[in-house]
Amino acid sequence: MKRFEVYRPNPPPEYFDKGCANQAEAIQCEGIIFDDGTCAVRWLTLYKSFELWQTYDDFYKVHGHPEYGTIIKWIDTE
Repeated sequence: MKRFEVYRPNPPPEYFDKGCANQAEAIQCEGIIFDDGTCAVRWLTLYKSFELWQTYDDFYKVHGHPEYGTIIKWIDTE
């Protein structure tokens, strides 16, 4: 399994007001990729939620947001 954290330094300013984003230095969500490729994500914003994705790539296509400066920090690098 591989764990990761997602940071977003530059989300739209209104996201902070709505509780849809944490401050830039805070983790936005934590995730894990299971050995079968399934990706689980736990959002840590005001509106806590949990998502299951068939693959990490599917998750990233929806939530990668390069325009927000998304950073993926891999916890398990092996």
